[in-house]
Amino acid sequence: MKRLLVVIDHKESATVLIKKAMSFSPKYMQLVVFEENNTDIVQVLTEEVESIVDAIVGRKSKIKITTDTVNTDKEKTQRIMALIDETPVDSVIVRRIKILDENHVFEFEKGLLKSLKHTSLLLLSDKNWNDELNILGTLDIVDDNAQQSDLNTLVFDEAAFIASKLHAQLHLMSVIAVSSVATELDIVETSEVLAKKGKAVKTKLSDYVSAKNPEHEFLIHVTAGVPSKEIPSVAKKVKADLVVLGNVGRTGLKGLVIGNTAEKILQRLAVDVLLVKQ
Repeated sequence: MKRLLVVIDHKESATVLIKKAMSFSPKYMQLVVFEENNTDIVQVLTEEVESIVDAIVGRKSKIKITTDTVNTDKEKTQRIMALIDETPVDSVIVRRIKILDENHVFEFEKGLLKSLKHTSLLLLSDKNWNDELNILGTLDIVDDNAQQSDLNTLVFDEAAFIASKLHAQLHLMSVIAVSSVATELDIVETSEVLAKKGKAVKTKLSDYVSAKNPEHEFLIHVTAGVPSKEIPSVAKKVKADLVVLGNVGRTGLKGLVIGNTAEKILQRLAVDVLLVKQ
């Protein structure tokens, strides 16, 4: 979160997005102001964004502001990728659109994620964070393969960094995955799975985190069930302001960047989300 590219495409959300981005104390931050089909409006929006930056950061700010007019989400993604090629960043921040129902699709977000390599995507709403923040990191501690281990490290590092930077309570969770078919047909009782495996998984997760960062305080949560339901449920329970998700693989807490699992999680989460790219 040291080098940020913030996408501004909505005047009402600009102030909150910039404030949230600045709370990470980035070493470098660039704003790209988009408007569809109207160069006059993009100029007005840019001037308003410049005023917001002046008010938040000061007139001597070195924040770079780029403007562009786009016609489609594909064009927007192409412009973002071109900017990243010119000046690499570790995270792209886009506005989290308010979801009215679970049928909402995330075509722009998914398209952008497909294009991003090792750059994370942070979806921020225009709602101010609470004074006492809760950060929820999602780790698949059940799977021991090297790829998942590397992803767990990335997710934990980001969640711990954000919690430290924002003086937030850090929550870490792992789901003992049970297929939706098994639960719907009552083939498997999630309570029985949790009773059988929960203690061991919780110990494993606690030991993993303690070894990574023994000085950082954290709370552990282990559940059993369908990840796309369990993650939003725990997020609501702990009153999470931001959820950190990983992106690779096919089962458990993985496969989150592109596909049904990611979409269902995003549809059901009412908070900000960081999608970590490996």
